[in-house]
Amino acid sequence: MEGFRKKIGIIGIGNAGGQVGYLAERKYGDLIDVVYINSSDADLAMVGSSPFKFKIGDGSVEGSGKNRPRMKDYLKADINSILNNKDFQNMVNDKLYVFVVSSAAGGTGSGAAPVMLNILKEIFLDVNFILVGILPQQTASLMEIRNTREYCDELYRNLAENSTYMLYDNETASDLSVTQTLEAVNEAIVEDIRILSGIDNFPTPYESIDEADMESI
Repeated sequence: MEGFRKKIGIIGIGNAGGQVGYLAERKYGDLIDVVYINSSDADLAMVGSSPFKFKIGDGSVEGSGKNRPRMKDYLKADINSILNNKDFQNMVNDKLYVFVVSSAAGGTGSGAAPVMLNILKEIFLDVNFILVGILPQQTASLMEIRNTREYCDELYRNLAENSTYMLYDNETASDLSVTQTLEAVNEAIVEDIRILSGIDNFPTPYESIDEADMESI
């Protein structure tokens, strides 16, 4: 694929976002670049060969404990180390679309993703950023439900008017086992992103969706 430009990037934040990014890297690594951001070294060690792996947090505790405010503090403290990375800057600047993917229910992704989206939009003005949130099943814990409500409040109050977002719901696959549910939803996200890349669009003499149409969509 000499001379081919990867137009799509995924920034997977937290374990859920990381697993989506890892699936995309395995299936469509020639089409999509992936960035992993996490507060857990163990989670980062489980995903992909991407050169873009960033650990955030104070280092004394692994993970976020589903604590959204703590993750906002972590991101605030470490965001410059990500944004000042020249390879990261070049990769993002080269993209037409970057999807910021996370769970809405956890701590790391739920707390950091909306803030990360706003920061990226202010810096990389020529890139289209799309927030992708994964909603929990109805049987989720009270803490996960609370985090999801806070994530959605933050999305609708602060982001919705000026941002593009996509929400996926684990409840849609609740008839499956927990593992199968996560795999099914992750697969749906990655396949939707692949389609939005326009890779399947071919010139025809008939009506079709061109690149400008896809950007409007």
